[in-house]
Amino acid sequence: MQIGPLRDHDSKSNPYGDDFDRLEQQDPRDACLFHKVIDGRYCKKSTMITSNVDFKELGDYLGDPIITIAIVDRMVHHSIIMSIEGPSWRLHQSQQLNNHTAGHQQ
Repeated sequence: MQIGPLRDHDSKSNPYGDDFDRLEQQDPRDACLFHKVIDGRYCKKSTMITSNVDFKELGDYLGDPIITIAIVDRMVHHSIIMSIEGPSWRLHQSQQLNNHTAGHQQ
């Protein structure tokens, strides 16, 4: 996840964590660090996170199901959860770029 060093989270009003699934898979240290970020912001400041990892898979993904329960509990309390299904926008843009580039090479 790309949200910067832990020390910066108290000073930022609305950090945005993009691609939550970039955390090292099944490394319990990442689960503990992520818990510190969420717990420090819980009921104090807004946090936006995007991920391709479903809540059901998160415990196994982070490698510490117990810490993950605490993380999810804080993340969903007072939250607006938007689940978006469909094709990837990045994949769509990449395909358009590749089609455009292929047209110029002919």
